Amino acid sequence: MMPAVSHRPLDGVRVLDVTTSIAGPYCAQALAALGADVVKVERPDTGDDGRAWGPPFWDGEGTMFLSANAGKRSLALSLRDPRGRDALLRLADRADVFLQSLRPGLAEELGLGAEELRARNPRLVYCSVGAYGRTGPLAREPGYDALMQAAGGLISVTGEPGRAGVRVGTSTIDQGTGAWAAIGILAALLERERRLVQRDLDRRAAAAQQRREDTDRRPLPGREVDERDADAHRRPVGFAGDAHDPAQRLHEWVVARSRGVSPDRHVHE
Repeated sequence: MMPAVSHRPLDGVRVLDVTTSIAGPYCAQALAALGADVVKVERPDTGDDGRAWGPPFWDGEGTMFLSANAGKRSLALSLRDPRGRDALLRLADRADVFLQSLRPGLAEELGLGAEELRARNPRLVYCSVGAYGRTGPLAREPGYDALMQAAGGLISVTGEPGRAGVRVGTSTIDQGTGAWAAIGILAALLERERRLVQRDLDRRAAAAQQRREDTDRRPLPGREVDERDADAHRRPVGFAGDAHDPAQRLHEWVVARSRGVSPDRHVHE
């Protein structure tokens, strides 16, 4: 959680947060800490999945959820109910930022895509938080932190020599994705005020992982990273692995898919 600041540079900025779990909420919480009025939109039945993530819990709600959603207001709407969707559209008409992490294609299916919302509110900054972006063979695939750690190769360099790779214990990809999304939104708001233009931001978890790899560890030309060396790594990561660890199976799933092997057969063997 980013602590609130006293000077509130985003005072008066309205943000609609239609995201769940960690990446999107983490982004919106940073904006709230900077003074934005953030309204979090949740499902009427269970709300954000993160509410149930724990332990630890505080008054029945996961502390991770509370941390990623501090400083926000909350509203329960069913986006498949015409009344709920109309209410969200009216809020979007007065918003400065629309942040969503709906499964790929669902926003457009519901009439909540960037083109539809900007036709109603030309000054709207629209940000999508997803796994693989809007183009390419994996564009329609969902994703989450552990899978992205596997896909980006972070698992392959985490752990102990001679043992299976393991995921980083924290949701580092989700947090990185949220941070880059917040930076993009701030840049778009600044550009909007300077040039009165809008930008459709698409922060990808895969891009966040790539940036982390670029600044963390890259093999020299002609060399390959073929061994996990937690103790020798310039940043301590030491997590022990297990051949049956879910993160390792995710890594195998990604490798199998890239080679055209049936992922289900490969993972469950």
